[in-house]
Amino acid sequence: AIGIHYLTSTTSGNVLSNNTIYSISNSNTGAVATAVIGLCFVPSSAGTLNSNGNTIDANNIHSITMASTSASASITGLYVTSGSTLFSNNMIRLGLKLDGTAITTGYIINGINEASGGSNYYFNSIYIGGSSVAASTANYAYNSSVTSGTRFLQNNIFWNERSCTSGSPLNYAIRIGGTSGITCSYNALIASNSSQFGQVLSTNYATFGAYPVISGSINADPKFVNRTGNASSVDLHIDTTQVSPVEGIGTAIAAVTTDYDGESRANLSPVDMGADAGFLS
Repeated sequence: AIGIHYLTSTTSGNVLSNNTIYSISNSNTGAVATAVIGLCFVPSSAGTLNSNGNTIDANNIHSITMASTSASASITGLYVTSGSTLFSNNMIRLGLKLDGTAITTGYIINGINEASGGSNYYFNSIYIGGSSVAASTANYAYNSSVTSGTRFLQNNIFWNERSCTSGSPLNYAIRIGGTSGITCSYNALIASNSSQFGQVLSTNYATFGAYPVISGSINADPKFVNRTGNASSVDLHIDTTQVSPVEGIGTAIAAVTTDYDGESRANLSPVDMGADAGFLS
């Protein structure tokens, strides 16, 4: 099951924005490795690396479910097959059902899953939740298999708060395929209940401080309004009644001038991490 499957015959100039994708499910109850994807972006070819001719901006993806009993089944918020695209201001909440309760089967969950290409990711807010989960396979707030090439990963919030009842939980904040050519900085990276924090290809890093690409980044709760709410109340905006650590500590990105709500970032205590900009503290 796929919410939006964007298959295009052109390599640049594609814009997909301001969609709300939720309540997608696969009802197969067998031990089958089914897959549910919120948004699948498939450009016709790789195009020009980091031309940023494509833009995926300000989409809200949440409350995706399935009924399979297989731990090999997968839930993905945003799946990127290839190409060079600008991903900005997207909000993705996974690991919780429509009513806000946890998905407790140990599925493979990826907030963003990038199979290949060389895209740039700025100001995205990703949250993976759910408690009392059966021992699961690895899951990630952000997962990229790209090993090299110029690409940027900045001002994002990648938070994996999923927790398991047994085993050595692998609830990663981030995985990148390699450090060559990447600028990964000024992100909020959190893996709250995991034996490992992040990966580079297949190498594990147990803590935030050990991860090799964290310049300017933080490891702290960003203070979302309602990360565990049901399909009607979930909200990955920042709670302005609390002091948020993502306030004003990002880095300016010329290609992204507005936030999730279309408000000018320059007028809202620049530069805030995540999809929501504002006067946050």
